[in-house]
Amino acid sequence: MKYPNRPQRRHFCLSVAACSLLPLAAQAQAPTSHFVAVCDVDLWRLLPAYPAPGSPEHLADLQRVYQLQKERTPAQEADANRHANLPLAEWAGDVLGHPLSAVRYPLATALMERVVQDLRPVNRAANAVFAFRKRPLAAWLEPQAAALVEPFGAFKPSLDMSQAPPTSSYPSANSTAALVQAAVLGDLFPRAQDTFAAKAEHAASLRVIGGAHFPSDVTGSRAVAGAFLAALRRHEPYRLASHSAQAQSQANG
Repeated sequence: MKYPNRPQRRHFCLSVAACSLLPLAAQAQAPTSHFVAVCDVDLWRLLPAYPAPGSPEHLADLQRVYQLQKERTPAQEADANRHANLPLAEWAGDVLGHPLSAVRYPLATALMERVVQDLRPVNRAANAVFAFRKRPLAAWLEPQAAALVEPFGAFKPSLDMSQAPPTSSYPSANSTAALVQAAVLGDLFPRAQDTFAAKAEHAASLRVIGGAHFPSDVTGSRAVAGAFLAALRRHEPYRLASHSAQAQSQANG
């Protein structure tokens, strides 16, 4: 199958040795990984293409975003803005009932920090697999979308993206981060695993409700998160660190 929105193939691969194929500039910018490197995640194979611009699927994607803009409540707007820049300690605290602090959970916080650091370059790489995708607000201004979105009136995203880096909308890095951190926190706090997973799905939905992403951007995030977590859990040092952090977390309550 050919995708009109797919750029020239990048050298993402499973082999660490094949990282030498990446451009030298990219290698120089990539930080040393703790558990998972970009080349451990086969983004090219696992990340599906987003709907091509102007396709029926893209227009349906766009229509869903605008429908949510029309239906959202002030409480949802506030929730979307809160989650946009919510520190991990507070994000986890919503589930635990208290912040995930280094004083109470030193091993867990150290592990989470390493996982988050590993995820950043993977998210950047995922954004580069396909051609740049415009955010919903920019897509709304396209002529082919005019008739579709006219019934919804002006598009007013509740999330202010004006100061955000000009990254591709696909996939949603924030949603990927939420899904990954929820899964790792679920490894550390097994009794709260389902609650963390539900919170991640809620956080991902807020990216669409807030107007920052399309629903298909979150679909891509699930693919990236799943691939990253699979690579992470194959890594023996992660499993050992996770086991130690889980034991300490259970002991400290």
